[in-house]
Amino acid sequence: SNAGEQGSTDTNKIAYLTPAMGGFKAGISVEDSGSGTAATDMTAMGASYTMPLADGSLTVKYNQSTKDGASDTDTTNMGAMYSMGAMSFIISSMTNETGTTEDQEGTGFGIKYDMGGGLTIAASATEVEDTGTTDGAGENEKYTANIGEVVYTVAPGLKAKVTYTDYEYKDGGI
Repeated sequence: SNAGEQGSTDTNKIAYLTPAMGGFKAGISVEDSGSGTAATDMTAMGASYTMPLADGSLTVKYNQSTKDGASDTDTTNMGAMYSMGAMSFIISSMTNETGTTEDQEGTGFGIKYDMGGGLTIAASATEVEDTGTTDGAGENEKYTANIGEVVYTVAPGLKAKVTYTDYEYKDGGI
Protein backbone atom coordinates (compact mmCIF):
# COMPACT_ATOMS: atom_id res chain seq x y z
CA SER A 1 0.00 0.00 0.00
CA ASN A 2 0.98 3.62 -0.35
CA ALA A 3 3.00 4.85 2.63
CA GLY A 4 3.69 8.24 1.04
CA GLU A 5 6.97 7.48 -0.67
CA GLN A 6 7.52 8.80 -4.19
CA GLY A 7 6.29 6.53 -6.97
CA SER A 8 4.27 4.33 -4.63
CA THR A 9 0.64 3.53 -5.30
CA ASP A 10 -2.03 1.13 -4.06
CA THR A 11 -1.76 -1.05 -7.19
CA ASN A 12 -0.99 -4.77 -7.24
CA LYS A 13 2.66 -5.60 -6.48
CA ILE A 14 4.77 -8.67 -6.01
CA ALA A 15 8.33 -8.70 -4.69
CA TYR A 16 11.00 -11.28 -4.01
CA LEU A 17 14.06 -10.73 -1.80
CA THR A 18 16.81 -13.31 -1.64
CA PRO A 19 18.18 -14.41 1.68
CA ALA A 20 21.68 -13.07 2.41
CA MET A 21 24.20 -15.43 0.82
CA GLY A 22 27.83 -14.80 1.76
CA GLY A 23 27.47 -11.02 1.59
CA PHE A 24 25.17 -11.02 -1.48
CA LYS A 25 21.53 -9.84 -1.40
CA ALA A 26 19.12 -9.12 -4.27
CA GLY A 27 15.50 -8.33 -4.90
CA ILE A 28 12.96 -7.69 -7.62
CA SER A 29 9.56 -5.98 -7.54
CA VAL A 30 6.85 -5.90 -10.21
CA GLU A 31 3.85 -3.56 -10.05
CA ASP A 32 0.74 -3.88 -12.24
CA SER A 33 -1.28 -0.67 -12.32
CA GLY A 34 -4.04 -2.14 -14.48
CA SER A 35 -5.02 -1.50 -18.05
CA GLY A 36 -5.54 1.72 -19.94
CA THR A 37 -3.48 4.33 -21.71
CA ALA A 38 -2.31 5.88 -18.42
CA ALA A 39 -1.07 2.55 -17.02
CA THR A 40 2.13 2.94 -15.03
CA ASP A 41 3.48 -0.58 -14.57
CA MET A 42 6.82 -0.65 -12.77
CA THR A 43 9.63 -3.18 -12.52
CA ALA A 44 12.51 -2.62 -10.11
CA MET A 45 15.50 -4.72 -9.13
CA GLY A 46 18.56 -4.32 -6.99
CA ALA A 47 21.53 -6.16 -5.60
CA SER A 48 24.29 -5.58 -3.07
CA TYR A 49 27.49 -7.35 -2.14
CA THR A 50 29.60 -6.79 0.96
CA MET A 51 33.06 -8.28 1.39
CA PRO A 52 36.16 -7.78 3.50
CA LEU A 53 38.94 -5.98 1.66
CA ALA A 54 42.41 -5.30 3.04
CA ASP A 55 41.79 -4.09 6.61
CA GLY A 56 38.28 -2.85 5.86
CA SER A 57 34.96 -3.64 4.25
CA LEU A 58 33.67 -2.92 0.72
CA THR A 59 29.96 -2.72 -0.12
CA VAL A 60 28.79 -2.42 -3.74
CA LYS A 61 25.13 -1.69 -4.56
CA TYR A 62 23.16 -1.45 -7.81
CA ASN A 63 19.49 -0.88 -8.59
CA GLN A 64 17.38 -0.04 -11.58
CA SER A 65 13.72 0.55 -12.32
CA THR A 66 11.49 1.00 -15.34
CA LYS A 67 8.11 2.68 -15.13
CA ASP A 68 5.76 2.63 -18.12
CA GLY A 69 3.24 5.33 -18.83
CA ALA A 70 2.65 8.41 -20.95
CA SER A 71 6.38 9.13 -20.45
CA ASP A 72 8.44 6.03 -19.66
CA THR A 73 10.99 6.48 -16.87
CA ASP A 74 14.20 4.44 -16.60
CA THR A 75 16.55 4.90 -13.64
CA THR A 76 19.78 3.29 -12.48
CA ASN A 77 21.83 3.87 -9.35
CA MET A 78 25.14 2.32 -8.40
CA GLY A 79 27.64 2.98 -5.71
CA ALA A 80 30.40 1.63 -3.54
CA MET A 81 31.45 2.34 0.03
CA TYR A 82 34.78 1.35 1.51
CA SER A 83 35.29 1.63 5.27
CA MET A 84 38.62 1.08 6.96
CA GLY A 85 39.00 1.96 10.61
CA ALA A 86 37.95 5.56 11.18
CA MET A 87 37.70 6.43 7.46
CA SER A 88 34.93 5.84 4.92
CA PHE A 89 34.87 6.56 1.17
CA ILE A 90 31.75 6.60 -1.03
CA ILE A 91 31.40 6.87 -4.81
CA SER A 92 28.11 6.83 -6.70
CA SER A 93 26.56 7.25 -10.12
CA MET A 94 22.98 7.64 -11.36
CA THR A 95 20.94 8.02 -14.54
CA ASN A 96 17.32 9.04 -14.99
CA GLU A 97 15.58 9.14 -18.37
CA THR A 98 11.96 10.31 -18.55
CA GLY A 99 10.45 10.33 -22.03
CA THR A 100 12.32 12.76 -24.26
CA THR A 101 12.34 15.65 -21.78
CA GLU A 102 14.81 14.44 -19.13
CA ASP A 103 18.13 12.67 -19.53
CA GLN A 104 19.97 13.13 -16.24
CA GLU A 105 23.36 11.74 -15.28
CA GLY A 106 25.00 12.30 -11.93
CA THR A 107 28.13 11.35 -10.04
CA GLY A 108 29.28 11.94 -6.53
CA PHE A 109 31.91 11.02 -3.98
CA GLY A 110 32.44 11.57 -0.33
CA ILE A 111 34.90 10.96 2.48
CA LYS A 112 34.34 10.84 6.23
CA TYR A 113 36.87 10.58 9.05
CA ASP A 114 36.14 9.91 12.73
CA MET A 115 38.70 11.97 14.64
CA GLY A 116 37.78 10.30 17.95
CA GLY A 117 36.39 11.96 21.04
CA GLY A 118 33.01 12.46 19.33
CA LEU A 119 34.37 14.55 16.42
CA THR A 120 33.90 13.62 12.73
CA ILE A 121 34.73 15.53 9.57
CA ALA A 122 33.32 14.87 6.11
CA ALA A 123 33.47 16.26 2.58
CA SER A 124 31.58 15.46 -0.60
CA ALA A 125 31.20 16.62 -4.19
CA THR A 126 28.42 15.93 -6.67
CA GLU A 127 27.43 16.86 -10.20
CA VAL A 128 24.13 16.21 -12.01
CA GLU A 129 23.54 17.23 -15.62
CA ASP A 130 20.32 17.00 -17.66
CA THR A 131 21.12 16.82 -21.37
CA GLY A 132 17.39 16.67 -22.15
CA THR A 133 16.83 20.22 -20.83
CA THR A 134 18.72 23.00 -22.61
CA ASP A 135 18.36 26.75 -22.97
CA GLY A 136 18.37 28.74 -26.24
CA ALA A 137 22.17 28.66 -26.36
CA GLY A 138 22.23 24.86 -25.99
CA GLU A 139 23.44 24.92 -22.37
CA ASN A 140 22.27 21.92 -20.31
CA GLU A 141 20.60 22.09 -16.92
CA LYS A 142 23.39 21.39 -14.41
CA TYR A 143 23.90 21.27 -10.65
CA THR A 144 27.26 20.98 -8.87
CA ALA A 145 27.91 21.06 -5.14
CA ASN A 146 30.86 20.80 -2.77
CA ILE A 147 30.03 20.19 0.88
CA GLY A 148 32.10 20.12 4.06
CA GLU A 149 30.83 19.16 7.50
CA VAL A 150 32.11 18.93 11.06
CA VAL A 151 30.02 17.05 13.65
CA TYR A 152 30.70 16.97 17.37
CA THR A 153 28.78 14.68 19.73
CA VAL A 154 28.12 16.81 22.79
CA ALA A 155 26.24 14.07 24.67
CA PRO A 156 24.45 10.86 23.67
CA GLY A 157 21.67 11.96 21.29
CA LEU A 158 22.93 15.57 21.05
CA LYS A 159 25.20 16.62 18.18
CA ALA A 160 26.50 20.00 17.08
CA LYS A 161 26.97 20.34 13.30
CA VAL A 162 28.58 22.93 11.07
CA THR A 163 27.99 22.44 7.35
CA TYR A 164 29.37 24.47 4.44
CA THR A 165 27.83 24.11 0.97
CA ASP A 166 29.14 25.71 -2.21
CA TYR A 167 26.87 25.02 -5.19
CA GLU A 168 26.15 26.21 -8.70
CA TYR A 169 22.90 25.67 -10.59
CA LYS A 170 22.34 26.42 -14.28
CA ASP A 171 18.67 26.16 -15.20
CA GLY A 172 19.13 25.08 -18.83
CA GLY A 173 16.21 27.23 -19.94
CA ILE A 174 13.59 25.83 -17.58
